[in-house]
Amino acid sequence: MKNYELPEEEHNKRIEEILNVVPEKSKEWLESKLAYSNEPNLRRRLREIFDKYSEIVNNFIANKKVFINRVVITRNYLTHYGEESENIVQPEKLYPYIHKLNIILLSCLLNEIGFKLEEINNMLRKYNEIFHPREPIKN
Repeated sequence: MKNYELPEEEHNKRIEEILNVVPEKSKEWLESKLAYSNEPNLRRRLREIFDKYSEIVNNFIANKKVFINRVVITRNYLTHYGEESENIVQPEKLYPYIHKLNIILLSCLLNEIGFKLEEINNMLRKYNEIFHPREPIKN
């Protein structure tokens, strides 16, 4: 997956334009804040992965938008300890989310080493039957 929003030249030009209109005393601070501003955020990364592997994801995540939202909100809360939200996945309910994210990671890795999506689907069904019989993947 691409790890940038804009080509590097365009992004550097944008940063330069921004820094040219900022007071001198704030430039260094702002430049450090913009250091990773060209990287896609977690929500965008998950959407791209879910789109690319939709044939697999659709087998075990009923509502991708809700799932991604809860993962992003929970990750942000646990990373930054910001404001708590009703959409945060509580610790006792994290396991199914971790399991589904693990399946997505396995899908990406298997695809990267050359397996086709149909083969990955079959492997994941077997994997799930052995290691997670209480978390069935729907047909």
